[in-house]
Amino acid sequence: MGSSGSSRFSDYPESPRQKASSSGGRSGSAGGSSGVDRCDSAFTAVLEDYERSEYHATHNGPPRVGALITIDGGRRIVARVSSGESIGNLPTPFNYLAACIASGHSYGGRITAVAGSAVVKITIDAGPK
Repeated sequence: MGSSGSSRFSDYPESPRQKASSSGGRSGSAGGSSGVDRCDSAFTAVLEDYERSEYHATHNGPPRVGALITIDGGRRIVARVSSGESIGNLPTPFNYLAACIASGHSYGGRITAVAGSAVVKITIDAGPK
């Protein structure tokens, strides 16, 4: 079972705003995002692939609610508990975090919910450190 996502182009970062002008002398901008730096924003996510995580492979149950986590880049954006073990991948709408992490941002947070038994759903709240 692999990662799931919405398979929408909106899951991936937008291009930067472009200056636009019309023949009537008007100007403005076209495309791009709202200008808000997403790297500085907190977020909530339901992790994917817990069953393939390092934590699941070595423990007899999911991590506890309230456990501290960090977000790590690499092949996939993953959440890790304080021991360094991965607990799941962030969904594709959070792929923008790879560029944020590469530019020096770091993220931390907590596990806010753990649900299910056959398929465990872990929810996290995280933000810039």
